Amino acid sequence: MNYLLLIPLGLVLVAFIYIFNFGGSREGRDERGYVIRLQMTSVMYAVLFLGIVIITTLNSKELITSKLALDIIFWLALLNSLIGAIFLYFKKK
Repeated sequence: MNYLLLIPLGLVLVAFIYIFNFGGSREGRDERGYVIRLQMTSVMYAVLFLGIVIITTLNSKELITSKLALDIIFWLALLNSLIGAIFLYFKKK
């Protein structure tokens, strides 16, 4: 197994744990936490949507192969939680 794949997967796992811990905490359940979670979700969906549109456009113009496009979309979906956790960290402060 390629051990370099474990690094981003570990980061994604830590990001998921961070996001879920915030959602279950007292701060995450109050009014400000609710707004932060909505903003985080909005940012995550926007990044995912724009990424998929760009990748699909590049694939339709035949600048990247279909297999590469699927691989990029897979990693974008995984790393999207990392983007959400980073946004949450900076918005929480």
